[in-house]
Amino acid sequence: GNVLAERIRGARDLAAAEEEIDFCRTANVRVLSVASSEYPAALREIPDPPAILFVRGAILPRDEAAVAIVGTRSRLMSSITPRC
Repeated sequence: GNVLAERIRGARDLAAAEEEIDFCRTANVRVLSVASSEYPAALREIPDPPAILFVRGAILPRDEAAVAIVGTRSRLMSSITPRC
């Protein structure tokens, strides 16, 4: 019944999360949670900060005053693949 349905849904969610993490690893993208020491302090202080940040490259001290433009919440291969 309901317990089995929740277990199946949870397993799918876990599999999807593992797939997303594997994808990030292959694309050299780090996944930072709000609890991470690398998570920007100023961002942590806003109302309803993002629980997870996907970071490519380094977060430098000078980035504390940086502005970011945030895109879609669904990943697209073209959005993280360099176009060189």
